Amino acid sequence: MTTVEVLKKARELLARDGWTKYALARDAGGHIAHLSDPDAAKFCAAGAIKRVAWDAYDGYGELFASAVAAVEARCHGASITYMNDTAFGVEFVLARFDEAIHALEGANEATS
Repeated sequence: MTTVEVLKKARELLARDGWTKYALARDAGGHIAHLSDPDAAKFCAAGAIKRVAWDAYDGYGELFASAVAAVEARCHGASITYMNDTAFGVEFVLARFDEAIHALEGANEATS
């Protein structure tokens, strides 16, 4: 799995399943859940990336770090956690993912 694939799947997870603040994951009732918990229903930006990278397993740490770095590069010096927890809504978070995906796809095309 590539960093772009991780970001696309994490973005899909946020858009489809839901977004949260102040926790990596929450269940449908809003309680904090472990990322690997099948009841985890909503994720923060880092939690969604971590969940996807965790599911990929191979290269988990490297995938997580590169995907977070790609999003943080669009956060104007803020960490992904700060960006997520101070965002005005999921649209803002999804826009950072879109910018990161677009930049990485452009870089991949330039090297092809």
